[in-house]
Amino acid sequence: MVVPVSPASCTSELISEIMRASHLITATLLTAALGLSLPSTPAPSPAYRAVHDLLAERGKLPLAVLGAHLQREGIALDAPLSQFVLEHDSTLRVSGRPSHRLVELRAQGKDAALVRHVVAALSEHDRPLSTAELRLRLRERRTYVPGLCKLLAAHNETFATSAGGVALRGAAAAADADGAATAAAAASLVRLRSLGLEEATLAPFDGGAVGSAVLIDLDNAAAALEDAVARAAADETALVLAFCSPSHNPRVAAAAADQMRALRDAGRLRLLVPEAAAKNAADFVMAFWAGRLHAALPHGAAIELVSSDGPLATTVGDALRRDGRRAARAASPRMQLSSGFTFDDGEQVLISAQRPLGLTLEEGDAGGGCAVAELADDGSAARAGARVGDLLLAVNNQDTSGATIEQVMERIANAPRVVNLRFQRPRR
Repeated sequence: MVVPVSPASCTSELISEIMRASHLITATLLTAALGLSLPSTPAPSPAYRAVHDLLAERGKLPLAVLGAHLQREGIALDAPLSQFVLEHDSTLRVSGRPSHRLVELRAQGKDAALVRHVVAALSEHDRPLSTAELRLRLRERRTYVPGLCKLLAAHNETFATSAGGVALRGAAAAADADGAATAAAAASLVRLRSLGLEEATLAPFDGGAVGSAVLIDLDNAAAALEDAVARAAADETALVLAFCSPSHNPRVAAAAADQMRALRDAGRLRLLVPEAAAKNAADFVMAFWAGRLHAALPHGAAIELVSSDGPLATTVGDALRRDGRRAARAASPRMQLSSGFTFDDGEQVLISAQRPLGLTLEEGDAGGGCAVAELADDGSAARAGARVGDLLLAVNNQDTSGATIEQVMERIANAPRVVNLRFQRPRR
């Protein structure tokens, strides 16, 4: 049915309503036929321009990071930031839990976000990666990229793929100058249980030969093994024990496999696999060895538990600490540890707690870094032992002593659920 429209009834308000309904072509034709002018589109506000430019540069970001950015830019809003973002729903997309809202540009889409994740993983290495190792590195970053090969092929202006592996386009061009060395540089992956770690004979525990022991639950924290092995290779007093179910056989990079063989031969690395594939069998073996080490090691030796299984790490760690053992001190940004503990060596304090942390940060007195300004009484940071005035030194082993509040908040927001915070505690 066609409804006749007269010039008198076709006002600018009607044209605006048509435009808001995304019928721009219809509105243009009507204005041309009726001799009216299109209502002008208002210029973007400074707040919107600041948010848009930051998202265009850095991709999806937590709502809190956007708020900190606007505050640093001296831009005030007339409404809450969440309402401001919803008012720009046509260009901004909101996702995530109510306690952890994430904002991104609609124009960028999911594909662009996946490309950023792959670029970040490749940027950590100065050599091409095989697709298998690239998947492993993405898993270590707790990032799942579906259809990785299709994504690489669709964005060949960014990624260069060859028999030598995958590299960023600029890095691949530089690496091509080495000819055949490019293919040789692509590290192959090795199955862990092919290294003979289960048959390793451990060196004696007594006599102070072991200064620290790391126990790793490979069933849920396999990415931590290579970090622990690298640290043990540089510390002759470090012992590494890994635990996994009989059906689990993770892959490691060839370079890490060489380090593992060397530690195996030195009696400082062993893989322990239960004979029966019963539920949580590897967890029980890990708990047994934590007790055995506690009984055998000198009192000053530290025992580190690496597991994202909260009940396991919390129960065992608490038992060790109650008996005076230094336990569960993390050193890897990829490790997930038990929540709700603190370690104080007299100079620095390590806090492990679950997000949301329930703390407020402020600029440090020295003009760099951040300090704890407020703590929620029932927050996980307060329960884990954080105090007002603590100066934040690192988030998941990433230095924050010179970082801005915005940078620190972003690191915390993008961290795993369990966050490790290292503080400098003022002497009282």
